[in-house]
Amino acid sequence: MFYYVLLNDDLIATAVVATTELVVLPEGGMALDNYTPEVVGMRWTGSGWAPGDARPAPLTQLAFLRRFTAEERIACRASSDPVVQDFLHLLGLAQDVRLDDADTVAGVNYLESLGLLAEGRAAAVLA
Repeated sequence: MFYYVLLNDDLIATAVVATTELVVLPEGGMALDNYTPEVVGMRWTGSGWAPGDARPAPLTQLAFLRRFTAEERIACRASSDPVVQDFLHLLGLAQDVRLDDADTVAGVNYLESLGLLAEGRAAAVLA
Protein backbone atom coordinates (compact mmCIF):
# COMPACT_ATOMS: atom_id res chain seq x y z
CA MET A 1 0.00 0.00 0.00
CA PHE A 2 1.08 3.57 -0.51
CA TYR A 3 0.55 6.44 1.87
CA TYR A 4 1.13 10.19 1.89
CA VAL A 5 2.60 11.77 4.97
CA LEU A 6 1.06 15.20 5.39
CA LEU A 7 2.34 17.95 7.65
CA ASN A 8 0.02 19.98 9.85
CA ASP A 9 -0.52 22.50 7.05
CA ASP A 10 -1.51 19.74 4.59
CA LEU A 11 1.65 20.12 2.53
CA ILE A 12 2.99 16.75 1.46
CA ALA A 13 6.57 16.70 2.63
CA THR A 14 7.37 13.07 2.04
CA ALA A 15 5.76 9.81 1.08
CA VAL A 16 6.20 6.35 2.51
CA VAL A 17 5.40 2.89 1.24
CA ALA A 18 3.96 0.42 3.74
CA THR A 19 3.33 -3.29 3.42
CA THR A 20 0.58 -3.23 6.03
CA GLU A 21 -2.25 -0.87 6.80
CA LEU A 22 -0.65 0.08 10.12
CA VAL A 23 1.58 3.09 9.56
CA VAL A 24 3.01 5.26 12.33
CA LEU A 25 2.94 8.86 11.16
CA PRO A 26 4.64 11.94 12.58
CA GLU A 27 2.52 14.16 14.78
CA GLY A 28 0.01 16.01 12.64
CA GLY A 29 0.40 13.59 9.74
CA MET A 30 -2.28 11.53 8.09
CA ALA A 31 -2.36 8.69 5.61
CA LEU A 32 -4.09 8.62 2.24
CA ASP A 33 -4.02 5.74 -0.18
CA ASN A 34 -3.26 5.80 -3.93
CA TYR A 35 0.11 7.51 -3.71
CA THR A 36 1.61 9.02 -6.84
CA PRO A 37 4.99 10.78 -6.72
CA GLU A 38 3.62 13.84 -8.50
CA VAL A 39 1.80 15.04 -5.39
CA VAL A 40 4.87 15.40 -3.17
CA GLY A 41 5.14 19.15 -2.61
CA MET A 42 1.44 19.66 -3.29
CA ARG A 43 -1.20 20.84 -0.81
CA TRP A 44 -4.64 19.30 -0.28
CA THR A 45 -7.26 22.05 -0.62
CA GLY A 46 -10.23 19.99 0.48
CA SER A 47 -11.39 19.46 -3.08
CA GLY A 48 -8.15 18.59 -4.83
CA TRP A 49 -4.37 18.97 -4.99
CA ALA A 50 -2.80 22.38 -5.60
CA PRO A 51 0.84 23.48 -5.83
CA GLY A 52 2.18 23.82 -2.33
CA ASP A 53 4.20 26.63 -0.91
CA ALA A 54 6.92 24.24 0.11
CA ARG A 55 8.77 25.44 3.20
CA PRO A 56 12.47 24.87 3.44
CA ALA A 57 13.32 21.81 5.46
CA PRO A 58 14.33 22.57 9.04
CA LEU A 59 18.04 22.46 9.83
CA THR A 60 19.82 21.18 12.88
CA GLN A 61 21.58 23.83 14.92
CA LEU A 62 24.91 22.51 13.65
CA ALA A 63 23.84 22.64 10.00
CA PHE A 64 22.57 26.19 10.48
CA LEU A 65 25.76 27.37 12.21
CA ARG A 66 27.87 25.84 9.45
CA ARG A 67 26.28 28.33 7.06
CA PHE A 68 28.42 30.95 8.82
CA THR A 69 32.17 31.19 8.44
CA ALA A 70 34.33 30.42 11.47
CA GLU A 71 35.18 34.12 11.74
CA GLU A 72 31.48 35.06 11.74
CA ARG A 73 30.63 32.50 14.44
CA ILE A 74 33.52 33.70 16.62
CA ALA A 75 32.54 37.36 16.14
CA CYS A 76 28.94 36.61 17.09
CA ARG A 77 29.94 34.72 20.24
CA ALA A 78 32.34 37.53 21.21
CA SER A 79 29.67 40.21 20.78
CA SER A 80 28.38 41.82 23.95
CA ASP A 81 25.26 43.11 22.17
CA PRO A 82 22.26 41.84 24.17
CA VAL A 83 20.20 41.18 21.03
CA VAL A 84 22.98 39.02 19.59
CA GLN A 85 23.31 37.16 22.90
CA ASP A 86 19.54 36.62 23.00
CA PHE A 87 19.53 35.31 19.40
CA LEU A 88 22.34 32.87 20.19
CA HIS A 89 20.59 31.78 23.37
CA LEU A 90 17.33 31.08 21.52
CA LEU A 91 19.27 29.27 18.82
CA GLY A 92 20.83 27.05 21.48
CA LEU A 93 17.36 26.14 22.76
CA ALA A 94 15.88 25.40 19.35
CA GLN A 95 15.14 21.80 18.39
CA ASP A 96 15.57 22.80 14.76
CA VAL A 97 16.08 25.99 12.78
CA ARG A 98 13.76 27.15 10.01
CA LEU A 99 15.25 29.57 7.53
CA ASP A 100 11.84 31.15 6.89
CA ASP A 101 11.07 31.75 10.57
CA ALA A 102 10.62 35.44 11.36
CA ASP A 103 12.97 35.29 14.37
CA THR A 104 15.67 33.54 12.33
CA VAL A 105 15.42 36.07 9.51
CA ALA A 106 15.43 39.03 11.91
CA GLY A 107 18.35 37.63 13.89
CA VAL A 108 20.55 36.97 10.86
CA ASN A 109 19.73 40.37 9.35
CA TYR A 110 20.57 41.99 12.68
CA LEU A 111 23.96 40.27 12.69
CA GLU A 112 24.64 41.77 9.26
CA SER A 113 23.43 45.21 10.37
CA LEU A 114 26.05 45.16 13.15
CA GLY A 115 28.80 44.17 10.73
CA LEU A 116 29.23 40.73 12.28
CA LEU A 117 28.38 39.41 8.82
CA ALA A 118 29.64 41.06 5.65
CA GLU A 119 27.13 42.89 3.46
CA GLY A 120 25.02 40.38 1.56
CA ARG A 121 25.92 37.46 3.82
CA ALA A 122 22.52 37.42 5.58
CA ALA A 123 20.82 36.56 2.29
CA ALA A 124 23.39 33.83 1.65
CA VAL A 125 22.93 32.32 5.12
CA LEU A 126 19.15 32.33 4.73
CA ALA A 127 19.13 30.97 1.16
